[in-house]
Amino acid sequence: MSDELLRIEDLSIDLPIGGEPRTVVSELSLAIGAGEAVGMVGESGSGKSMTAKAIIGLLPRGARTSGKILFDGTDVLGLRGAELRRYRAQSVAMVFQDPRAAINPVRTIDDFMTEALRDVRGMAAPAARAKAVELLTEVSIGDPERVLTNYPHELSGGMLQRVMIAAMVAQEPRLLLADEPTTALDVTTQAEVITILARLREQHGMALLFITHDLDLAGAICDRTAVMYAGGIVEEQGSAEINEHPRHPYSAALLRCRPSLSQQGGRLAAIEGQPVAAFEAPAGCRFAPRCEYAQDACRVAVPALRPVGGAMVACIRAEELGPLTLLDDTPVAINHATPRQPAEETTPESAATQALVTVTDLRKEFALRGGGRFAAVEGLSFTVKAGGSLAIVGESGAGKSTVARMLMGLERPTNGTIMAMGEDRSGPAHGRATRLRRASQIQMVFQDPYLSLDPRQRVGEVLDESLRLHKRMTRDERRTRVAELLEVIGMSARPAASVPAQLSGGQRQRVAIARALAAEPRLIILDEAVSALDVSMQAQILNLLTDIRERTGVAYILISHDLGVVNYLTEAIIVMRRGEVVEAGDTGTIVTAPTEPYTQRLLACVPRPGWTPPARQPLALSPTAPSA
Repeated sequence: MSDELLRIEDLSIDLPIGGEPRTVVSELSLAIGAGEAVGMVGESGSGKSMTAKAIIGLLPRGARTSGKILFDGTDVLGLRGAELRRYRAQSVAMVFQDPRAAINPVRTIDDFMTEALRDVRGMAAPAARAKAVELLTEVSIGDPERVLTNYPHELSGGMLQRVMIAAMVAQEPRLLLADEPTTALDVTTQAEVITILARLREQHGMALLFITHDLDLAGAICDRTAVMYAGGIVEEQGSAEINEHPRHPYSAALLRCRPSLSQQGGRLAAIEGQPVAAFEAPAGCRFAPRCEYAQDACRVAVPALRPVGGAMVACIRAEELGPLTLLDDTPVAINHATPRQPAEETTPESAATQALVTVTDLRKEFALRGGGRFAAVEGLSFTVKAGGSLAIVGESGAGKSTVARMLMGLERPTNGTIMAMGEDRSGPAHGRATRLRRASQIQMVFQDPYLSLDPRQRVGEVLDESLRLHKRMTRDERRTRVAELLEVIGMSARPAASVPAQLSGGQRQRVAIARALAAEPRLIILDEAVSALDVSMQAQILNLLTDIRERTGVAYILISHDLGVVNYLTEAIIVMRRGEVVEAGDTGTIVTAPTEPYTQRLLACVPRPGWTPPARQPLALSPTAPSA
């Protein structure tokens, strides 16, 4: 390893949770060399982001720490006032998952980019602007002069993330912390951001701590990877080695969860149970309750991180188990209750021929700022049969979500027709009864369940409200049906009294699916419904969706940029680019043998073992339609 830049020694972090201090990071130790890239991988709640915030000195109020974080020999935990500000301005910088949350929406990109250059580095305004143009060019943004005049809402998520990276590089940090910087991006933009980070690291000699839940992604950019679970590191070794020969059962389980480009249908090897925080962990090995290799001895004491076969592993059976295989057919534990059939039951014979939705020559235009019109969707036609599944894929701005909004009646098409359940839905729905009938037939599950669920409503109230809206039931009948729905989604009755903030991301998405099922729809639109989940929770939700479809005959339209998920869940696919269909047909055929260069590029950008992101030309600002 190169000269050591950062050393974390026995770091523990307690946060005030429920009125008392709770441990979220426990005795963590890690070193990063100058110019080295280290990945930090694990499920939500493992302590990854809290570790990064401790490194940069951004822990929330009331946090308590012990141990050391040594940056060039100086303990960061002891810095205060001007020393801490100097450290953040000159030594370390952080790129967050959502750039919109970190950039002031009422200031131009010029203001955001040049502020630090003027205030910290003492540049005059013209020199700062020239440097900003240079930095935007360096992160592959075309027409940087024009971009500087824009406000954050006028840029796509991928372009705004590039701006964020450029602004952090402007500080010339020696260590860049990247906290899930690509999670919300489509695969091509993700590949571009990864390429940019790798190039900037090489050009500027920066060290990088890359936080993600995707081991393949960490392997594409990082020299070493540390896998975290419940506040501690359970395995650390070279990124290529950990992807091919994991030595901790948790690392292997994460790798098995991934939907691949070679698996269509069947069941994913999801990890049983839910991830836990450090303060929720049981005695002994924290992963033992979910581990297929656990023995009684594993539940006695927390295993130490120790060298085993060229890796650092926290498992008392590491030598005995050796490098773990990634082939596993163990199904996820989901409660397979049989839900109530839809109001209009679909038989196998009718499912083969009955068209639920037929879209013909659909077009949607939006007005552009400053005049003119922009076609977000152009000439789109497709059919979804009862019990079938269709994927609509493409980069951000391809028009996928606009199609979903038109199917739901939230947008009216400019031209073309939408026939659904034998009814023309191209025009507005007149009357409450018509709107409710249409809503009960087509439901939607969104990407972020926390935003789509009322944070004040308990889970039972969310499901009861949907039943009151769409079904004629007594209170007792609704109470029974709520319990049935919770059973269908693999949750006990206990979470019915919880609000969304008390649930994990995977549990919240299960509730969103249950709310959609409450209406007994014929079609469910899944708009990036698993893209923000950890791979383990994603596998559980995908298995759940497969179970629901088999038992109810519901059809799916899946909007996604993840071709592994698409290949697993759907039989037909439409590839869109800038509102137009590029390629369409059988999912398995297109995923294995695409004919169009654009589809080939999408597939080339899917992270997998040994993957390196393809290069791309600079990204220029282009008009996009709202919610496209």
